[in-house]
Amino acid sequence: MKAEKRLLTVHIQRFQPGDVKPRMQTFQVEASSTNRLVDVLRKIKEEQDDTLTWRSSCEHGICGSDGVNVNGRNTLACQVLVGNLPDAITIKPLPGLKVVKDLVNDQSQLFEKYKLVKPWLIPKADPPAQNQERIQMPAEYELYEPFARCILCFCCSSACPSTKRGDELTPAIIMAGLKQCLDSRDGGLEERRAILQSETGTDRCRTYFECSAACPKEIPVAEAIARAKRL
Repeated sequence: MKAEKRLLTVHIQRFQPGDVKPRMQTFQVEASSTNRLVDVLRKIKEEQDDTLTWRSSCEHGICGSDGVNVNGRNTLACQVLVGNLPDAITIKPLPGLKVVKDLVNDQSQLFEKYKLVKPWLIPKADPPAQNQERIQMPAEYELYEPFARCILCFCCSSACPSTKRGDELTPAIIMAGLKQCLDSRDGGLEERRAILQSETGTDRCRTYFECSAACPKEIPVAEAIARAKRL
């Protein structure tokens, strides 16, 4: 079956370093229903305005680098099909984060906070003997498997109404800390609990569920925060 082609009206928020405030620019683009939003952006860049800037890498929903706000909802540009969008599309960078240029956010502060929850294995026992592994049973892995699917796109963090001051541990970061605490091989629960349950951590959550709604990997982020509160 031949893919249907449509004429799209694409409104994109533009911002250049030095601009006082962002502006909107409109493009007319012919696209197939099977094209992804990232394909539309590339078509605009190649055929109409080569200064258009966004961030993407794998373009298969794994790297999380192409998070944008589409018609008011945070998502990944590589996961959205044109066939699932209306003829008029408004694309903006993720809200609540500093904009570097056009659709590119500065995520450096988020990754600095990410380190605070120690998102790595803190072994609870001595290293195993040579040629032996740190054994974990499937049932133990299943306790945190949903939270291990996070790709750090920060769509949830940007959508959260409770993390607008700038000093908070955002939903994705809290979930990363919880994931390690639930790992049966990890012994860092006490270290992380004080960090996760601080006034800039789970205490700030008001349970709006916007984090779960915004997650492009359909992870129950709000559930992760609730479990971090009960550690």
